[in-house]
Amino acid sequence: MTDTWNEQPEAPQADRILLLLDRRKNKELLRDWLSHRYEVLEAPPDTLVDKFDLAVVDGTSLDRHFEELQQRKVHDLPLFLPILFITNRSDIGMVTRHLWRSIDDIILIPIEKIELVARVEVLLRARHLSVNLEAANRIKINFLAMISHELRTPLTSVKGFASTILARDIDWSPDEYREFVGVIDEEAGNMQDLVEQLLDLARLQAGTFSIEPKLGLFRDILKDAENQIAALSAQHHFAVTLPETRYPVLIDAHRIGQVLVNLVGNAAKFSPAGSEIRLDVARHGRYLQADLLDQGPGISPADREVIFEAFRQVGKLSNGKGAGLGLAICKGVIEAHGGTIWVADHPGPGTQISFTLPIVESAPSK
Repeated sequence: MTDTWNEQPEAPQADRILLLLDRRKNKELLRDWLSHRYEVLEAPPDTLVDKFDLAVVDGTSLDRHFEELQQRKVHDLPLFLPILFITNRSDIGMVTRHLWRSIDDIILIPIEKIELVARVEVLLRARHLSVNLEAANRIKINFLAMISHELRTPLTSVKGFASTILARDIDWSPDEYREFVGVIDEEAGNMQDLVEQLLDLARLQAGTFSIEPKLGLFRDILKDAENQIAALSAQHHFAVTLPETRYPVLIDAHRIGQVLVNLVGNAAKFSPAGSEIRLDVARHGRYLQADLLDQGPGISPADREVIFEAFRQVGKLSNGKGAGLGLAICKGVIEAHGGTIWVADHPGPGTQISFTLPIVESAPSK
């Protein structure tokens, strides 16, 4: 092997590379080349380490660990666990009976460092792709389970109360009929809301989501959503602080109202009864910023990266309530207005979700 690559190494990554090489010189050289980028592991003589993302083997180690490598590859399925074979035999395809049963690429030595790293990168990217596909598949399965549950619950109520009304052997009073029909109407509304969320998400992902912005004031949107917010926060103390100056914003009032209702609903759902939910609105530069703060269990910094992804329920939203669509739609709506939405740092307990809307630069009205 020859080292002719003199570029500076990149920052270390989390990939774990297992070296199964009998020749000490080759092992030392590969360890030196790869340890700048990856975590390099070496197995005990008679076994493999618990976890690795790629194994580099030579002929002797392949013979010795063949069965275990095969078992590990099968165990990782459907993930792809790559094996890179290093040899100086140009006729290796004819003399190695284990060749394509267990390995995924061959390097003939001598080899330059840049080619080795390139081969390793290709195999690791294939593994990363398999990991991402598996994660996406799990999300899809979880999504189908959640949607089935979210639709089954109101549908069961609709079917049950409709059957009750149609029963021939019981005479229901007008008040009872009204109660049953009210339940059917409420549950049908829940199903309609879920279908609308799914349609909105489909439009967002297809790039066809649109808004109908008009010049308006944030306080007017809040007033329009007042009844819904009051119903959602009936067991909490909902407090609002608005700027004295009425800054005009170009918004789709219905969509921003949806965002407010969704955020307040989440805050109420996961906060203790009687606690405060606070909405503070103020100007920050060219934007009007709304901060919604609750007193719930909060969201960890790690979960903040994914909480606005569809079908992801993390932190305080991980108890199976809802289909995990609301915050993803909120993000799409706010970004369609030219704003941003995020989980903000704040002192004390609970969660603060903030979003911004661009202010229309004109003379403010008092």
